[in-house]
Amino acid sequence: MKYNNYIELSANYESVVDLDAEERNPNLWQEYIVHDDMKNAVDAVCQTMLWEDNDKRRSFWIHGAYGTGKSYAAIVLKHLFEDSVSNIESFMSRPSLAEYKKRFIKIREKGDFLVVWKSGATDIKSGTHLMMEMEVKIKVKLKEKFGDKAYYGTSSLINAAKDAINDQSINWNYLFTDIQYGLSDQYSDFAEFQQAVLDGDSDAIHLVKRICDDNKRTMFTGVVDRFEEWIKDIIAGNGLQETGIVFIWDEFTGFLRDCGDDNVLQRLSEFCKSVDKDGKAKPNAPFFMALIVHRDPTWVSELGDETYERILHRYHELKFHITESAAYDLIGDSIIPRPGMAPQWEEVKKDLMKSIAKYKTEFDNLDQSININERLAKLCPIHPMTLAMLATVAEHFGASQRTLFRFMKDRAESSEGVGFIHYIENNELDKWQWLTADFLWDYFFTRASDMRNFSAEARKVIQHFQNKAGSISDEYALHVFKAALLLIAVMSGSNISNLYSKQSRSSGKIGATRNTLYKCFRGQLEQATIDDYLVSFKEIGLLSLGEQPNGDARLELPYTGSTDTFDVRLEMTQKKYTRYALFTEKGIFSKALENGMWDATRATAGRIYISACSSETSSLTARIGEVKKELQKFPYKIGILVVTVSEASEYTSFQSKIKQLASEDDSKRLVVAMLREPCTVDIIDRWHKAITHKELCAEEGKSGDASKYETEASMIVATWAGPAVDSQIYACYGDIQFTGVYGKSDLMKRIEKDVLYTVFPAAPERLVTVNTAYKKCTDKVVLAGLTKNVSNAQVNNIVNALKAIGAWDIDDLDGLKNLSGGNADVISALASYFQQEFAQGAKIPLDLLWAKLQQPPFGYYNSMTVGCFIGLAMRSLVNGSFNWFDGINTLPPTAGNLASMVNNMLDGKTINHNLSSGSAIWQKFKQYIQKLFGLSNQEAVSDAEARKFIKQTITRNGVPIWALKYISSDKFGGDEFKTVVVKITDLLCSFIYETTEDQETIMAEVLTQFNGRGQLRQTMTAVLADKTAMLSAFKQFMFANVNEIEGLSQNLDLTDKDIFDALRNYLQDSISAWREEQVSEKLVELAQEFKVIVTIKSEIGASIKTYRAAQTALNNVFEHMKVPGTVIETLPVSWIPALKLLRGISKTAWSDLSDKGSIVMTLEGSAKTAWENLSQPKLLLEAVFNDRRVTVTEDELEEIYTALKQQTYETPVTAFDAKLSGLLDNVQYTRDSKKAKKLWQDISGTASIREWCKNTSIPIAWVFEGANIAAIRTINDLQDGRTVEKDALSRAIAFLNGNGLAELEDTAYITNRFFAHIGENYRPAFNTDRKILIERLKTNSKLTSDVYSWESKIPEIREVLDSYLQKTYQEEAKKRVGLKMSEKELRDAVLQLLEKNPELYSYFLN
Repeated sequence: MKYNNYIELSANYESVVDLDAEERNPNLWQEYIVHDDMKNAVDAVCQTMLWEDNDKRRSFWIHGAYGTGKSYAAIVLKHLFEDSVSNIESFMSRPSLAEYKKRFIKIREKGDFLVVWKSGATDIKSGTHLMMEMEVKIKVKLKEKFGDKAYYGTSSLINAAKDAINDQSINWNYLFTDIQYGLSDQYSDFAEFQQAVLDGDSDAIHLVKRICDDNKRTMFTGVVDRFEEWIKDIIAGNGLQETGIVFIWDEFTGFLRDCGDDNVLQRLSEFCKSVDKDGKAKPNAPFFMALIVHRDPTWVSELGDETYERILHRYHELKFHITESAAYDLIGDSIIPRPGMAPQWEEVKKDLMKSIAKYKTEFDNLDQSININERLAKLCPIHPMTLAMLATVAEHFGASQRTLFRFMKDRAESSEGVGFIHYIENNELDKWQWLTADFLWDYFFTRASDMRNFSAEARKVIQHFQNKAGSISDEYALHVFKAALLLIAVMSGSNISNLYSKQSRSSGKIGATRNTLYKCFRGQLEQATIDDYLVSFKEIGLLSLGEQPNGDARLELPYTGSTDTFDVRLEMTQKKYTRYALFTEKGIFSKALENGMWDATRATAGRIYISACSSETSSLTARIGEVKKELQKFPYKIGILVVTVSEASEYTSFQSKIKQLASEDDSKRLVVAMLREPCTVDIIDRWHKAITHKELCAEEGKSGDASKYETEASMIVATWAGPAVDSQIYACYGDIQFTGVYGKSDLMKRIEKDVLYTVFPAAPERLVTVNTAYKKCTDKVVLAGLTKNVSNAQVNNIVNALKAIGAWDIDDLDGLKNLSGGNADVISALASYFQQEFAQGAKIPLDLLWAKLQQPPFGYYNSMTVGCFIGLAMRSLVNGSFNWFDGINTLPPTAGNLASMVNNMLDGKTINHNLSSGSAIWQKFKQYIQKLFGLSNQEAVSDAEARKFIKQTITRNGVPIWALKYISSDKFGGDEFKTVVVKITDLLCSFIYETTEDQETIMAEVLTQFNGRGQLRQTMTAVLADKTAMLSAFKQFMFANVNEIEGLSQNLDLTDKDIFDALRNYLQDSISAWREEQVSEKLVELAQEFKVIVTIKSEIGASIKTYRAAQTALNNVFEHMKVPGTVIETLPVSWIPALKLLRGISKTAWSDLSDKGSIVMTLEGSAKTAWENLSQPKLLLEAVFNDRRVTVTEDELEEIYTALKQQTYETPVTAFDAKLSGLLDNVQYTRDSKKAKKLWQDISGTASIREWCKNTSIPIAWVFEGANIAAIRTINDLQDGRTVEKDALSRAIAFLNGNGLAELEDTAYITNRFFAHIGENYRPAFNTDRKILIERLKTNSKLTSDVYSWESKIPEIREVLDSYLQKTYQEEAKKRVGLKMSEKELRDAVLQLLEKNPELYSYFLN
């Protein structure tokens, strides 16, 4: 089972906290974990708002790295200022904020603040624009808070713009057409632009401000003063003097990045404070800003650190960090068991914790709570070392899309094979059971776009990984390699100081060492395994280990070196850089010639392709092939093949070959030239030696010497190539020989005159001879040709040439065609060609047009001159009948569009593009739909384009247009107008969906309906743009059609989006394609589905909203059952039908379910009982036993339950029974084992056989014989904890039950059995000294006190006894012989001794 079968991330867990997240969870701000950064923020607020120090009275600058919780903190501040005092009191009463509570509540008791929130500043282009945006947002908030009583002030920037737009002294109609402002491209007429300004549109207002500034109008002078006066005005007018305005601007970074240092920021930061003329503190206006900024080194560097700090100095600087404690709490709270899987997950966590139990002291840096075990278990399966490093890695190596919290949640990251979700979906307890530190490497160090801000050391580590990772084929080795590199990269940072171990404070922070690497894999890999990998890494140059005195080793990147001798290396250089190689396409010598053969400052340089070769056949063949390929690919180019000889004598003899090559060319654009100056063997040899010296010096780290030799090598090439191109040259073109050519200057003139301008008589270089005019074209250059508005000096060079032939002021093709004199034929030829092309039809393919212009006589290529020429020739097309079709969209022929079209054409990007020329009704109808749907001229070029963009607008708004019919008639001014709206809506649907071929009639009828009803059009436009109103209308339509949906969706806590998403499953098309009748039909089915989901939700108690979620919740139990469903179905209980139905639902798509109408009836009541039983699998198992009349104890039930593996619902009953039978056999064995042990205890009175043996001092095996001894051994094995055969156990129990232990009570029998084994001759000694003899036996090292084991140690027993007896009785015998025995007694004893021991006879004979 993968981890995601057990656990999931809490639905309340947010990887990105913003207002959208808060909308999903309104209590999100109350869940904020207060840390030092927030405490500092609250303290700064108190200092400012309570005026505790005039210098501290300032606005707030909240900055930090990605994922540090800046936006979350700003949302909290928003609530603290905006919510009621009673609502914030509990938050401020937290122990961490208790010291600030009294001060903050004092602030709030002054009254209500006006809290304004804005997010994003990428479109703000100046300080004035910034203040206008603030003004718009403040006015919206004033209306929201005060309604009709809101006071909006008088002298605002927006009012200034409104005054300006109504100022009759400004020629607005002229300015509207001025191309530099582009108003006519954005608005259909001046009236529309004027209305946008009056409506408060910030972009339109910004344009007014720009125009006024350009025309020296005074409306916007002193904008900051004016804004500040307006702020004071509205604060006073709305009674906010005691509180003020708090403007929170999230994601403010864009303004700083795009606008840089703006005085507005510094002015407004201290607007809330000032001093009067006597120096006494005096309030100016309580206007406070909280700007949320991501400090990125890239843009801060561009802005300037000093400038940034100067701005920052005016604000309360509030820096936010990733705090480990808060991060761990958030992560721990986010990992939750899936419904019904809590017991199983607890078992998995126990196994995980067991794997690291003996190492937990190594992870003491995580001990920020009383119980480290509890914290570590809560964060499973994230490894403790991963947790220790996660916050630090995220803070120092994170990016906007790579943060600590995104690591946990983002599914997009999972699809890239990284992140927590990917891990739990692909790993399990028996595979890679811990999310180890190497997974941080995969997440934070593998995306190239995130690496630009890393340190040089970190980038070096990443480069090393990219170079070497392919060398590792072992999956586990790759885990270790990544973790080692992670340690090297992370620990190399000088600012990384929070990774310490409490046990090793003296040694400082945890380093990139072998011991740290061991810690990273505790519970996953053995230390020896890691050592083996490190040895391998060292051997193949992946890592270096710096051994340390303490036995540890530093993990380091390896280094390399080289000690080749000069002679060996010179030979290698000669083989590598042959003459052929030196004259290849990228050869050193060929490039020197090619770069020097044509003057780069000549206008013609852009179309000359030069290829240099040696006189070797292989070199000639290869390089001439390259030239011909280039000429074939680029029809405007002239090719030059430059041949070099190796000896002076070759110059004359090789001329015939040059003639041959030139005459064989059929492109008519190839010149073959040969240089008289040879490239001798000596020149190449000297170059080889210089390069060899340079390479060897570089490898030895002698950078100065290497640079010297590199310069020497370059000079060898230059001192040959320079004179060579300026000496005698032999050249041929076709059958023409160029004689008397001396140097490249002569050659260039001859090629331009006799080749270039012969092949391309209309070449632009004949007219414009300045080389800077042949840079790559841009839209602006073409626009200059189209509009005569010149923007730079380089274009002036082109314009002056056109003016010289009288072409610049001619706007029609006839005039250009009739030009004459000078080089005017260059333009007249272009005009004639265009006139011919435009006259041929209504559709001109742009790719073919451009292909012809590259051919003779023009030879055009992508350059400023060509772009300007074509722009000049296309002036007559501006706002004419030809539209540009770009393969997807039809664009109107504005000057801007035509400029873009021509530039794309020159860049070869107009394949399938064309120029096409395209009723009066359409032109009028177009104006209405543009207004209704907010279409630009570009989007309404044709009816087809208009339909496309209307559908896009409908899709974007998320509501079908026909929902307009369900808007209240009051909105339109009564039922009469509502009837017209319904009719217009149906007509518009006919137009959009082309339900009839006669679209002209449809458009005409729309015009008729709108005629005389201008106000109605405006109302319809406003309603269509009001997403909330349209959504409400669509909901009205749904709830009116199927009444049940409203109540069901409320029960499921569905948002409008949720309902729409569910409906989309029935309507696969885009929203723009939804038809009213079609949706009505599907709503009935949707209600039926909602009923089933509501029923399942109620019955199983799961928080679900969709059918798919219901399936997931059900399957998570049905796929992991201790007692499979097939077995449960055999139980005699009433809820089995509901169980079967739940299983069917879990496996079957809603669309494939049969008899949907009976589902709810089957589930209600019974499903809840079924689910409750499923949630208690042990009780289910007990029910199975009861049904089968199997009796087990509570402990036996627990044993069997624990041993059962999880299985699917459909596991066959036979398979389950087989497993259960085996487990029951084990239970019976356990019972019999206990019975045998109990029988022994009851009969023998001892706990075990060994105890009996100890008590009686006799091995029990000496007491019994035959089958009885086998039973005794079986009982002893049981008592010793060993497993015995079931049959042996049965025989042992029978033996115990059959009075087989009667001998144990017969003391005399036991004694006799003892001496029968050790010898009767020892009986007397035992009769007198039994206690001491037994003690000596038990203390002997060969025997020990385990009497049971004496069975086979009779010799050892006798040895101990004999030793004792000999020492004890020998002296007594001597005394008896010498003192007590009579002669006769002694003589009789000797005779008896000899009788028994005849071997002693020799003693007496001697």
